[in-house]
Amino acid sequence: MHHVELRAIIKRLGFVKATVLLVAIATVVSIGITIVLMSATGSFAVSGIVIAVVVPLCVGTLMSFLFLKILFQLEEAEAELKTLAVTDELTGVHNRRYFIETAEREIARCLRFGKAFSAILLDIDSFKKINDSHGHSVGDAVLVSVAAACLRHCRKIDTFARYGGDEFFFLLPECTQKEAETFAERIRTAIEQVRVDVGGKSIPVTASLGVQAFEGAQDSLDRLLIRTDNAMYAAKQSGKNAVSVAAAAKK
Repeated sequence: MHHVELRAIIKRLGFVKATVLLVAIATVVSIGITIVLMSATGSFAVSGIVIAVVVPLCVGTLMSFLFLKILFQLEEAEAELKTLAVTDELTGVHNRRYFIETAEREIARCLRFGKAFSAILLDIDSFKKINDSHGHSVGDAVLVSVAAACLRHCRKIDTFARYGGDEFFFLLPECTQKEAETFAERIRTAIEQVRVDVGGKSIPVTASLGVQAFEGAQDSLDRLLIRTDNAMYAAKQSGKNAVSVAAAAKK
């Protein structure tokens, strides 16, 4: 049996049931070997059968316990590492890597089944000024507060990720551009209500958001990201704290 399948079976059984199963198997094997040896030598002793039962029960229970404990700890550590690999350490939301991987899968699904999906790029307004004026610890608090506000409005099927710096991306399956624009406006309003306290004063926070829908076979992830970026800059050009679906005007 493949070791991955064995791990899956043990995980499904749980710690206690898996321990009992391993001890039972060891006991049956021990009794079987003892009977074969007795038959081969032509002698039979009850004490031999007793030993064949008692030893696996004692030693086997201890060894199975230790083995399964290590196995479950490794399983938990592996799961934690996988989570850390796709999680932004500061905000606790998904990171850029996870967003790209999910977006590529969503594009494949969209092309196969003809489903709509949209993307939103969010950029916190005047974030550099916040860092320069109040320090990076306050900037970090702003990022965490914005991420928390956004998560409260996401559906279970949505993907929300920190793309880098003060930029965040939403991936919205089964969502047209018009629906995504409405969602983005809710997010903009939610962020507008965020306040970060510094020395007894509250720092107002706003964001600019660019919205674009995936356009099908003629589209690509790179093009979608560029369009959302352009739309976000159009929101900046309009005075910030805005939502835009249009490209930024060329200078």
